[in-house]
Amino acid sequence: MDRLAQRKKIMETKINAITRYTQNEETCRTRQLVSYFGEKDAERCGVCDVCVKEDKGKLSPGSSGTGESRTGRAGEKTSVQALMHKLDAEESRILETLQFLIAEGLVLRDGDGLLIAAKP
Repeated sequence: MDRLAQRKKIMETKINAITRYTQNEETCRTRQLVSYFGEKDAERCGVCDVCVKEDKGKLSPGSSGTGESRTGRAGEKTSVQALMHKLDAEESRILETLQFLIAEGLVLRDGDGLLIAAKP
């Protein structure tokens, strides 16, 4: 095989890998990347679009059935610091979840930076 044909084959292989990566909506993006480079035992990253989509169904407003969570009622304002004080969870996980909720429009921020639970 001549050099041009070899280069073309390599480029086609890379393009196919990129296409598979962008179209795969079931496997964590980090897992896909490390797999491409030969690693087998990568953990879910928890922050890529695939992981967020998978985790979306796991987030719920609380178990009371009233639409209230441990953090308050819809429309009630709170600071990030007060929220962290109320919740027994790792700070990075709380911030990650807040980012998700804000992106989904379930939590809003007012002009002073206070958090407001969106009304259902």
